Amino acid sequence: MFDLMKDPIITSILDTDLYKLTMMQAVFHQYPKCPVEYVFINRDRDNKLGYLRPFVEAQAGFMAELKLQPAERDFLEAQGLFTEDFLDFLSNYRFQPNHLQISTPNGDLGLLIPGLWDLEILWETPLLGIISESHTRTNPDFDPQVNYDIGRQRMQQKIQMINQNHLKMVEFGARRRATAEWQDEEVRLLKDGCEPGLLLGTSNVHLAMKYGLKPIGTVAHEWFMAHMRLVDDLRQAQSRALAVWRQEYGRQLNIALTDTFTSNAFFKDMNQELAEFLQGLRWDSGSPFDFSYNAIKRYGQLEVPIREKQILFSDSLDVPDCLPIQNEFRSFFNSIFCIGTMFSNDIGLKALKIVIKLHECYGLPVVKLSDTADKVLGDPAAIAEIKAVYNLF
Repeated sequence: MFDLMKDPIITSILDTDLYKLTMMQAVFHQYPKCPVEYVFINRDRDNKLGYLRPFVEAQAGFMAELKLQPAERDFLEAQGLFTEDFLDFLSNYRFQPNHLQISTPNGDLGLLIPGLWDLEILWETPLLGIISESHTRTNPDFDPQVNYDIGRQRMQQKIQMINQNHLKMVEFGARRRATAEWQDEEVRLLKDGCEPGLLLGTSNVHLAMKYGLKPIGTVAHEWFMAHMRLVDDLRQAQSRALAVWRQEYGRQLNIALTDTFTSNAFFKDMNQELAEFLQGLRWDSGSPFDFSYNAIKRYGQLEVPIREKQILFSDSLDVPDCLPIQNEFRSFFNSIFCIGTMFSNDIGLKALKIVIKLHECYGLPVVKLSDTADKVLGDPAAIAEIKAVYNLF
């Protein structure tokens, strides 16, 4: 019987999303000593999570013992993304649980993570996994044998659909998984069940290493959000974020996340040179159809062929949701589908709607607008500030 107060959920420092490590390296090189603050957000206000506090505290405490193992360093080095000085830094890195500020405001779970960006950036994915798994294991309806059987049946149906329709997939399930052991199993089921060339990899670096898969990930919203406070002219925030990322990785990791300040703002900043350089775009909010047609239109305006570009679709998708998107745009560009919760937490129980987002940079608020109203995050004045820059009113 798993004991949340005694048994660690996170047993590897690589049990995280690749983009946390790629961003960590970029911050380490480009913005050392940058002060930030992260905040936990429970999007389901009717589902109070304050009762999870002792489990989160215990599990965060276990993470202080984690460190990069020699074989893990070798795996990272083999990816061709990470420099020796960063791997040295990561090898000496230790989580500091005393940096977390955990509370229970109005019966809900409160969590702030203040500190230096390169020292706190890794908390997000494992903490979300801890909160999600603690919720699962304390659910009186959770029965591993029953619920994992439900998950297996559903995964087999999805794998059949993936193979029948030749869908190219990436597993994105680390942050809101039911349990770590279930994500491990569903990744193995995907690897064993998908036809060659369809499962491109997983965002979970630990599971990629364990199962011989490609770890996949580029950059998250926080990179763009922070640049609101890393430039003198707010109008340059997104362009600067893209330029510094390019300086760090060149033609590697050149899939651009598009909706931090809305996709309309992104397309305004995407000139011909950037459109030619980018391997593709990632959609993460709003209508995938509207976004795709707007992308086609913008590439056409810039006279940049879109046919060889990729668009990664990654917002709350399940496998059936991918079919109409692929069918609509198969003649325009290469579609890749990134599925998270509906792989890692589709076991017959309700998954949480939780995020940890960058809240401040250099003591000033940062925001995420997205293309969906209920995903907007941040201080109202700062939201108005970025909207004015891009004439989004």
